[in-house]
Amino acid sequence: MWVIAAREFRSLFISPLAWSILGAMQIILGWFFAVLVEWFLQPEVQANLASDPNASGLTAIVVASLFDWTAIILLLTTPLLTMRLISEERRNNTLPLLLSAPISMGSIILGKFFGLMGFFLVIFAMLMIMPLSLLL
Repeated sequence: MWVIAAREFRSLFISPLAWSILGAMQIILGWFFAVLVEWFLQPEVQANLASDPNASGLTAIVVASLFDWTAIILLLTTPLLTMRLISEERRNNTLPLLLSAPISMGSIILGKFFGLMGFFLVIFAMLMIMPLSLLL
């Protein structure tokens, strides 16, 4: 199972689809993060927040909104990546070889799942750089 996960993780970074999804997500989320920070720093917003004793801070407003938009974008990009998992095996004619291997179908599915989750961890690691930049 871990061999399949490592193979899927490597094959994701070989394919241009994964790199283009990764780049597009970073561009879109980076732009959205900049818009949210710019909105938060407007004098009208700061005046409203200063007058409210229970006002949310930067984290609750900007970072939470960024995570909301990340979830929406992942809802759109996840099917693109998951459909590729089995279809690439068919395209490379390696599906019969994979299915005839002495491992269970569940191990194959879990291996592909963990490989894709590793890619999502890379996406989240790159996403975490944006909120951490507010500490500088």
